[in-house]
Amino acid sequence: EIESEELRRHMAERVLLETVPEVYVYLRKMPLTLNGKVNVEGLPEWEMGAEVARPYIGPRTEMEEVVTGIWREVLSVERVSVEDNFFKIGGHSLLATQVISRVREALQVKLALGDLFASPTLESFAGLVEGAILEQADLTNLDEILDLLEQMDEGEAEGLLVGEGENL
Repeated sequence: EIESEELRRHMAERVLLETVPEVYVYLRKMPLTLNGKVNVEGLPEWEMGAEVARPYIGPRTEMEEVVTGIWREVLSVERVSVEDNFFKIGGHSLLATQVISRVREALQVKLALGDLFASPTLESFAGLVEGAILEQADLTNLDEILDLLEQMDEGEAEGLLVGEGENL
């Protein structure tokens, strides 16, 4: 017997993440009609929500806290677990644009809409945002260093490169 999570991982490697079923129902035998087709009426009743529920894991980092707040506002939900997938808890492309816009505004970070599609769980998206902030901060610092180098004369710049300059 295959565990649901193992089957979910297997499917995620082969089809679009949005198309991977959230819940799997195991049947010993598929009910068939006399013609050999699936007897939809013979399928067992299943109540949505019972098997989907996962344990709640609250934000563990400051970035997860910020992203949680934004997702809660945009999705109009009480709480979001760090393992929740934006698109499986009510998100869609229009709401994704709102999330990207609010993250940009709140954190002054450049993100593309595709970033949320590529990292749809709160945990992975918060990590992506944090990485983008660090990357953009490094680039900003690099720009400042290049500006300083441009202002130096050739002798000062050479001294810096060979370790004589300590105050950059």
